[in-house]
Amino acid sequence: MRTIYAAVVFALALAIGPSLTFAAEPTAKEKRFLKTLTTALMAESKDVRAAAEQGLIAMRGKAAHFLIREIGRLKPKARETAIDVLITLDKYTRVELGNLKRMPSGAAGEALKTVQEALVGAGGTGGFGEVDPNADLVVQEVMSTLPKDRWSSGDPRIDELAELGRAAIPSLLPYLDPKDADTHGSHASWAQSVLGKVCGPRDVPRLGGLLDEGWESCAKVLQEIGHVRAVPHLVRALQRGQLTPDIGDALKAFSDPLTRKPAIEFLEKLEGFTDGMKPLLEMLVEMRAREALPHLRRLAKVPPKDEGFGLPEGIPSNRKREQMIYGRAMASLGEADGVAMLIDILDADGFDQWLARYAGETLNLVTGQSFWQPSVSGASARTKYAEWWREIKSSLVWNEGRRRFVKK
Repeated sequence: MRTIYAAVVFALALAIGPSLTFAAEPTAKEKRFLKTLTTALMAESKDVRAAAEQGLIAMRGKAAHFLIREIGRLKPKARETAIDVLITLDKYTRVELGNLKRMPSGAAGEALKTVQEALVGAGGTGGFGEVDPNADLVVQEVMSTLPKDRWSSGDPRIDELAELGRAAIPSLLPYLDPKDADTHGSHASWAQSVLGKVCGPRDVPRLGGLLDEGWESCAKVLQEIGHVRAVPHLVRALQRGQLTPDIGDALKAFSDPLTRKPAIEFLEKLEGFTDGMKPLLEMLVEMRAREALPHLRRLAKVPPKDEGFGLPEGIPSNRKREQMIYGRAMASLGEADGVAMLIDILDADGFDQWLARYAGETLNLVTGQSFWQPSVSGASARTKYAEWWREIKSSLVWNEGRRRFVKK
């Protein structure tokens, strides 16, 4: 029942939202609906609260107008969510704040001050507040029970810490400090999971500031928050030559057009493979950024730095891993050499099978063939693809519209 209610609330907001003007006072009917949504922010069900939040965002200018004038009447938890909604509404909120004759006092004034600071990027990196002794005690107790050598997104202790809300933030942030990365181990991943749940749009400037200072783990939290104001911070990381799996995943998640040129420039300066390359190239493939191909051809020829140093048995060689990542991107952008690179690793077995799976799935997509299947041996798939490619390669061209090779 709660899920149905949540869906209805969100659907109604989406139905009304697109027709709303930039900054206009809501009608009496719209005010009633907005009041229903703000009341739902205090519901026990997470689904209902989430739907109410998204519903308010869909109401855009009307929601900004209403929340700015009603925020002082909301209960503390609902007020916290309203702050994040107003920050997410950004330009609508700016217009409505500009229309205020004077800033209210009390709880409303404090809430709107928080909104203003987030919208202008104020607060720096030290604006998360003082450590709450009670919350800190719980954080340290729970973190002491979590393993440092592994992480699981479904562990109930993540939700246990998230129940502390924003009070947990000052105690969790030190786990992301790059100076102590070796000490904390996977505790950084546990902290990221909780911070992704308790942080909101208001925290983007401060988390982005930490990322600017080299706290690369903050990229994962920014990805979970999902606010577009994180993009400039991710771009600056690329421009500094920083690319980690967290930064790459965040860039791919946003896939913002503003990241395309910096990503190409990053590849141009790169001298060899680096962690985070896989999601970065997947983002460029989604953008159909064929201008990346000259750089990928060059990088694909660079030998892995630690190739041949005696990797443990069963671990894929860096050469095969890089060949799969470069080959997928090149083939998906219409580069014939990428197809040949993928065919070459189709017979990978043992621990390397995941490389063969990625290669086979990509080959099926870009060629329109289906020689690779989970039930077919890698050696057989490689033989069939190699023979087919050798016979037909010269008669194929890349069709950008269909995103595959076709006959001339």
